[in-house]
Amino acid sequence: MKPNEIVKNIMKLRGFSNASLASKLGKSTASAVSNPLSRENGMRIDTFLEMIEAMDCEVIVKSRLKDKIEWKITNHKEVENNVHQQSN
Repeated sequence: MKPNEIVKNIMKLRGFSNASLASKLGKSTASAVSNPLSRENGMRIDTFLEMIEAMDCEVIVKSRLKDKIEWKITNHKEVENNVHQQSN
């Protein structure tokens, strides 16, 4: 699934319009959301993270190896070491 499809899906599930998400992001117009969502080449990772974090979601990178290590991607300026192992 492409990032813009993920954002659109979350928006639908959480009841966000372009205007309401833009407002939550502190943007003045709905085009601040609609433009990145309509780009054929996708959107920048920082834009994607900003949008999903505004809708109380996060991105997790999970190893497919047996160790199942996970990293949480954030849009924050400070560096976070979010590496942890799942116990299975």
